[in-house]
Amino acid sequence: MKDEGRANRRNSGDPVELRQRIASLEASEMRLIKAEADLETELNKFQALYELAVAMTEERGLNQNLMLVATKGRDLLQGDASYIALRDDAAGDVYMHTFSGINTEAFRKIRVPFGAGLGGKIATTGKGCIVENYFREIEPLLHEAVQAEGLVSGVAVPIQMGRTNLGVLYVFNRKKTRFTESHLNTLSLLGNLAAIEIARNQTRAALQQARDDLECRVEERTIELQKSNEQLKQEINQRKLAEDALRESEEKYRLVWQNAHEGIFIAAEEKFRFLNPRIVEIIGHPMEDLLSKPFTEFIHPDDAGLVLQRHNRRLKGEAIPSRYPFRMVDRSGNVKWVEIDSAHFTWEGRPAALGFMTDITDRRRLEEELWQHRHHLKEMVEERTAELKLANSQLVLEITERKKAEGALAQSEKQLRLLSAQLLTAQERERKRVAQELHDGIGQSLTAIKFKLENALNQPDKSMPNVESLKTIIPVIQEAVEEVRRISMDLRPSILDDLGILATITWFCRELQTIYSGIRIEKQIGLEENEVPKRLKIIIFRVLQEALNNVTKHSNADSVRLYLQKKGRGIELVIQDNGVGFDPDAAFSIEDGRRGFGLASMRERTESLGGCFEIVTGGQNGTEIRALWPGKGPRATRK
Repeated sequence: MKDEGRANRRNSGDPVELRQRIASLEASEMRLIKAEADLETELNKFQALYELAVAMTEERGLNQNLMLVATKGRDLLQGDASYIALRDDAAGDVYMHTFSGINTEAFRKIRVPFGAGLGGKIATTGKGCIVENYFREIEPLLHEAVQAEGLVSGVAVPIQMGRTNLGVLYVFNRKKTRFTESHLNTLSLLGNLAAIEIARNQTRAALQQARDDLECRVEERTIELQKSNEQLKQEINQRKLAEDALRESEEKYRLVWQNAHEGIFIAAEEKFRFLNPRIVEIIGHPMEDLLSKPFTEFIHPDDAGLVLQRHNRRLKGEAIPSRYPFRMVDRSGNVKWVEIDSAHFTWEGRPAALGFMTDITDRRRLEEELWQHRHHLKEMVEERTAELKLANSQLVLEITERKKAEGALAQSEKQLRLLSAQLLTAQERERKRVAQELHDGIGQSLTAIKFKLENALNQPDKSMPNVESLKTIIPVIQEAVEEVRRISMDLRPSILDDLGILATITWFCRELQTIYSGIRIEKQIGLEENEVPKRLKIIIFRVLQEALNNVTKHSNADSVRLYLQKKGRGIELVIQDNGVGFDPDAAFSIEDGRRGFGLASMRERTESLGGCFEIVTGGQNGTEIRALWPGKGPRATRK
């Protein structure tokens, strides 16, 4: 075969045809570069969503965070305008609230009744919508205002918290644009972030109202006590009644203080001055130790300096963040994450801090696990990108050799063109499979985790039984971890890097026989792990994987024999089955549109490291695949 190739190279074509074919090969290379750029775009989109979620955790108001969401939606979908409409249940409509890229004042004053128009229907049904031509697809309720703004095509999704609708998020263009389901899914993720911010703002407002009411009651009570004191000075006989009323009031405040679900403390001069029982449970030290020692002794050494600095600045009246997390260490040396919300006030004539403390250890642990999942998914994508780059570099080397092979240029050009098309198809198919598994597996698990956390955090009772309910999230997280491991094993089995090719072959054959119990696999290994070069291990596994997959899909065989052995100074892989066989000429023919990508990929992988690939098949005698890598023989690795 090699002598025939050298003969063909001597009978080369004319230079014009050679340049045309080289240009075609370069075009194939550009298509591969574009595929890599598309993958980079998807990575940038997920990075942008992650950075937005992190930015929204900072101390900002509702309007600022919703503007971040609207602006990010406009950037990611490359839209001309984006806006958010919030739900008004009292009025029975949605009203425009946040704008990015909107110019007309009339558009800003729009209110859409529930069930009417685009926003009213989405607020009622809770389902997103893609609009290619607003004036043909949407009823003419607001056509005049939309036409004045110049909007034509867009995407709109509900801002939803569980089954509760909070509003609608829109991204529109002023020219006809074809948006896709990918744009709809991206905007839905942004809608979820907006829903979390709106719900958090509502909770914050409710807490502030409760605090305001409490302060109002305290002020009213203070006035009453002052009046009582004046009456005591004038009427000594009524003092007993006033003292009884005062003791009753103090008892009520004591019960509230002791039974509060949050830890409450008063700190001054670097010590706790007053504590409720709940804060003793959170910190995990006896009350007498907490009141007698500086509070920095109970804080993690890495966080003590920051907490002390903020405490002293707060006592001086400086404006610093009132709410922030840090770590504490309990009596047994265990680290706990807490979050405090404190304010400056006067205690016994001295500057002091009144604070509320919450145990957020479980929440931090869940956040860390979610971050690890995201990091692992990123590593998987990077690994897949590296494989594509390796395939691209191999293609470049192959193109260089094709330029030197003048006689075989015509046949090589056709094979490379077909291989490039099939490689792109395989890449898209693999991306679609990974994306679908991420959506159906990891996406649903993370959504379930989010809903369970929201349900637990939104319950009015913040006692320990609600913390116990968070344990139901552990099986969901475990399922997500198992799903990540399964996807990772599909992309590249970690056992190949950890234990080597021999253990990987045993594992893969065992997994295949578990799925296809009607096929018996006999394997004979005639060499040691250290006799197989590192670069050759992944090639052997991919050839074996493709060959056995073809057996299960096409051969109707019930028996397979697998040999991996030394041959001379080289290594040989042989796979034999007793199936129906096939026509190898037709399978490798570049004129046959039904040609499979698997056989070509096995040959390309084998020859990429200087190997020889051979198929013997036909009739009812089954199929035999041989891959031989000759040479001086692999060096044994040092132990």
